[in-house]
Amino acid sequence: MTTYLHIDIETLPALHMSIEQRLAYAYASVPKTYKKPESIAKWVRENTEEQWRRTSLDPLHGITWMVGVAANDEDPSVFVGNPEDPAGLLDVFDAYCAGVYDRSDSVVWVGKSLRRFDLPWLAQHALLYGRCSLARTLLDLLAYPYDKRIEDVSELWPGGRLSLDPMARWLGVDGKAEGMHGSQVYDAYLRGEVERVACYCAGDVDSTRNVWKRLTGRMGGAGRRPELSPIPLEVRQHLTD
Repeated sequence: MTTYLHIDIETLPALHMSIEQRLAYAYASVPKTYKKPESIAKWVRENTEEQWRRTSLDPLHGITWMVGVAANDEDPSVFVGNPEDPAGLLDVFDAYCAGVYDRSDSVVWVGKSLRRFDLPWLAQHALLYGRCSLARTLLDLLAYPYDKRIEDVSELWPGGRLSLDPMARWLGVDGKAEGMHGSQVYDAYLRGEVERVACYCAGDVDSTRNVWKRLTGRMGGAGRRPELSPIPLEVRQHLTD
């Protein structure tokens, strides 16, 4: 029996970084056009927060906070980690994966940007924290760039990159939950909205699974064209001038 393992992760910026380290991280991204020390320092001061927040997309510095999974048509489960002990989440996820592999003849991993982001992120963190079993599993998947044990809807989508929500809407399946976006995960973390982010993660797993089913012919249906944002009144009034 083949098990299709649907997965999505939620990440946080480098909470472990000191102020000095955050400044150093920003300094590494100063545009080459800046030459004067005072100009460089000004750029670093103005951009440190933004650059640091981007570590949530940088596996060398960011933190794995949640892993959402669903085997076949099961309801998604979301494993929530402790940002102060990220290795603990990897242990839980590793045990879950071991169970899936034990009861399956083969496992196919399904997700959005899975080959480019989620799996490399998890593999690098498994290596960082010495979770060798999980690292071996993920590195084996990633060793060949077109391994059929990974079905990435980003690669299945016919033409160019597209984010999950418009993809889901075009195909006529549920999109993301209203009022939540990946860029808002850290702010939700600061507000203590763990359950809200976990629901968002589970929704992403569900939505990606439905997109995958439509793209692989496992689900029929019809979609709809995207809606265009209305032109603001202050702009519209000048269109008739």
